[in-house]
Formats: sequence, structure tokens, C-alpha cells
Amino acid sequence: MKDTRTPYRIYRRKTRKTKGGRPVYRYYFQLWDPETRTYCTAKSTAQTNHAAAETWLSVHLAEEVQSILTVEGFADGLFDEGSEYLAWRAQRGREMSWNHRRHCATYLRTYILPYFDNTALADLRALEIEGFQSWLLKQPCRGNGEQTLSPTTQ
Repeated sequence: MKDTRTPYRIYRRKTRKTKGGRPVYRYYFQLWDPETRTYCTAKSTAQTNHAAAETWLSVHLAEEVQSILTVEGFADGLFDEGSEYLAWRAQRGREMSWNHRRHCATYLRTYILPYFDNTALADLRALEIEGFQSWLLKQPCRGNGEQTLSPTTQ
């Protein structure tokens, strides 16, 4: 049976502080561990209402996932039929032909993925992109070891 439990739970704890004679609460979260089938140790969101705690948690969970996502993981299936990227382009009237998708996937596989290897998306900065562009200028054109890539490819 598949576990349909949410990946976290949020709850409040009463603090020693009061505001206007009323107790102040802080919201905590616990992540669900599917292997042990228990919640992990609680951590504070430092928020005083549930909506702010939800927002804080969604931002921090997204950052955690983003820091783990690599260029290769992001690019996996990017140009495959039915991908999110192609659907997004189609919604904006910018559909890609099969041939153009094939060319883009080839450039990705031939140049981008070998250069960035297992770089996390969160670690990409302008300096890394500029380094890639410089590296690309030095790459030999296929079939001719002396000639570099076309400027339109770069």
C-alpha cells in the first residue's frame, strides 16, 4: 500500500513570552522519513502563525531540493516529447519541431553536460557560465580538428 502521508507536519508550541497578556506560539515542523515511517526531530520555523510557517517551509524545502538538483538531473528529458519545458513553450506559441529538439538535445549532450558534469544548479554562477563560453570557443568543429565551432553555435 502506497503511503499518502504529506512529507512534513507543522504544529505550534507555546513559548514563555506573552503579548498583550496572551501566550505567544512558535511553529515547528517535522519531516516524514518513509524508511523508518516516523517523523524526524522537530525544527523551529521561527514563525508565529501557521500561514507564515507554511510559506517559510515551502521556501526552505525548495532551496534544499534545488541545491541537490544537478545540471544533468535538470536536463534529463528536457527535450523529450511531453516534457514540462515543451508544454511550457507550446502554451506560449513557441513549439519546437522534432528536428530542432534533436539538435538541442545533441548540443546539450555534446557540450553542456560534459562541461558541467555533476554541478548543482544552485552552484551555477555567472563566472561558471562565462568559463563555459570560453571553453566552447576552443572546441574543435566536428570533422575538422583545426576549425572551432561556428559563432552561431557558441
